[in-house]
Parts: sequence; structure tokens; C-alpha cells
Amino acid sequence: MRSLLALALLTAGCTIVQSAPGTPGYVSSGSATLELNVNRRGSDYRSFDLASTRPEECRDTCMIEPQCVAFTYVNPGVQGPSARCWLKNSVPPPSAENCCVSGVKNGPPATAGGDYQGQPSGAPPAVASEPPPPPAPAPPPPQYAAPPPEQDHFVGRPPGAPRGLEINVNRRGGDIANFDLPEARPHLCKEACMRDSRCLAFTYVNPGVQGPRPRCWLKDTVPPPVADGCCTSGVKGEGRFVAPVAGSPFEPNVDRPGYDFQNFDLPQARPELCRDACMREGQCRAFTYVNPGFQGPNPRCWLKNSVPQANPSNCCISGVK
Repeated sequence: MRSLLALALLTAGCTIVQSAPGTPGYVSSGSATLELNVNRRGSDYRSFDLASTRPEECRDTCMIEPQCVAFTYVNPGVQGPSARCWLKNSVPPPSAENCCVSGVKNGPPATAGGDYQGQPSGAPPAVASEPPPPPAPAPPPPQYAAPPPEQDHFVGRPPGAPRGLEINVNRRGGDIANFDLPEARPHLCKEACMRDSRCLAFTYVNPGVQGPRPRCWLKDTVPPPVADGCCTSGVKGEGRFVAPVAGSPFEPNVDRPGYDFQNFDLPQARPELCRDACMREGQCRAFTYVNPGFQGPNPRCWLKNSVPQANPSNCCISGVK
């Protein structure tokens, strides 16, 4: 029976392809150069774990799927215990990363910068075929640049940005939770942060960057902002403003850490309660009101017997007697 099947396939001019166990659509060869230590982020239409640690399996799966024009193989231990394959329906720009091996169907090797330039030694040569597809358009430049490293926050927000959202900004680290979102709306990530008392900041990742869906990362610190077209970020309480009133003026978005002699929760989110407590205390020289959700579910008041240095921070409202 096997001889008859093989003869029939050869007569029809077909090639027998053997699938490796547990690997969708694996074939034994293909015509795409392996780009070692190169990642191509985005444009994913499907991904799956591989049964082995051979990037050729990811490449060959791309070769047999008509909609696949590029791929990225992720080393085991990066996105789980197994190696993972990401198939793409366009050609994202390459970036030098040790996590991955990528390739473009019928395309030349990438030049990704860093330690990798052109095709690395030992990578299988590309098979000459039809001209490579045109390169993907470069991503648009960020709407504004990140602040210098010594500055740990943005003052204000970019023109036209919705209140509380930092467009084209990533805040890496400090993560306490992450999850896919049902819709491509950064406000859903912002609202999830507002509901979690531990959350001080968030980053929303556009669909196609970390998978087909948008993703939300909640953070229990406020990491420094970095200009990055992948993301939209925000800090809990950003944009709050309390107008100056009679008496001690308010300093919106200002913290004055240190010289504390008393601190306590407030029954309402009203900075004037903290200011008034300072006015009643003879030794009080300055105060800091902390918004709810930063040091617990309630707002908190810190009274100070000296005037500490003012630091920009979205957590707080301060004042000097």
C-alpha cells in the first residue's frame, strides 16, 4: 500500500513532505535566510510552540503558508519553556536582539545594527528566487521626545493627547500584572490601573507588538518614560489640578518629602483639609497631600516642621505655610 501511495505521488509530480511531531506544517527545507540574533516585531497573524529548538522549523512553516512573508523564532525560555514561532503577513523592520532568529521569505539577510551586520557565519545561505518583497514603511516618529534621564516624569502632556495618556511612550519595569484587552483602547488599561489600589502607572501596548491583541501592563512604581511608538502610558493621578485658594497656596503635582512630624489619613479627597491641619499646628511649616491609591485607599496628609525641597510628582499636592 505504501509503495502504491509513493508511486501515485511521484506520478502526479508532487514532493513528499514529512511533518515533525508536534510542529504545524513542518517541512525539511526552505528558501529564506536565517537572521541570527534578529527580532522582527509586529504584523503577526499566528504563533505556536515548537517541538524542537530548530529555527528551520519556523522558517519552513512560513514557506508553506501563502500569507506568510516573514517569521521570528523565539528561543526557549523567553516566552515559555518551549521555543515559539511567530508568522507575519508583512515584513517588520529588524532589530538586533539575542532572543530570536528571524527571516524574510525569499529575502536577503537583514542588517539590524548592534553586534550583528549582515548574514552571520554558519547561517544557511539563501536560495536565489524571485525578488524580495518591498520593505515595510518605517514607523512614524514619536510625537515628542522623552525627557533627559535625570528627569523621572513628564511635565504636562503632548499637544492633543487625551488627559492622562502619554502617546508614543513606554514605561518599562515595575510590572505587577499584565493581560490582553478586548479592544484597542488605551483607556481600558488606564481604567484597570485606577481600579487597582497597587497600581501607580500603566503601559498599553498596541496590537501586533506582543501578540495579535492589545496588552495592558500595570505597575506598582513609576518607571522613567521612553519615547516608543509601540505604546501609550500614563501615571495615576496625572493631570490633577487644584487651583490656588486663599491662605497657603497649593502646589499641584508637587511632593515635598522629609521633615515629617505627623501623618494621617483624611476622610475626603480634599487637599484643603491637609492645608488647614497645617495652619492649626504651630510647628507646621509645610504639608504634602497624597492622592488616594498611592499610600492606601484613602488620601493622606503629611505635616512638616521645615520646608523640604519641592519635587515634581503626580502623586501629590503640597504647600508652604
